[in-house]
Amino acid sequence: MTWQSRMAELVARRLGIEMRLGRAGDSLDRFVRRRSRALDLPDGDAYVRMLEGRSSRSPEFIRLIAAVTIGYTFFFRNAAQLEAIVAFVAERAEAGRGPARLWFACCSTGEE
Repeated sequence: MTWQSRMAELVARRLGIEMRLGRAGDSLDRFVRRRSRALDLPDGDAYVRMLEGRSSRSPEFIRLIAAVTIGYTFFFRNAAQLEAIVAFVAERAEAGRGPARLWFACCSTGEE
């Protein structure tokens, strides 16, 4: 098992966040190399072992969380999605089908 997959399992187990290593893999590799050098660790395996022994509230784990999550939030950032919702609700109203139930995923700072 690679350190990347062990890291993904650790993050999923501790935080409930599913990491997809495809596109994010390069930035995770850079982060782990940088942190390994800063902590005088030989490689990603040693970094993951170090994290496994620390609390999820430790400063290093918090650095990892910041690296693997998107801290950017802006509720209206995707106009096309909002336009699709408006069209859906309008079409339902015109057809006389009554109210629609919509689920919105949360924003990281609560704008929803």
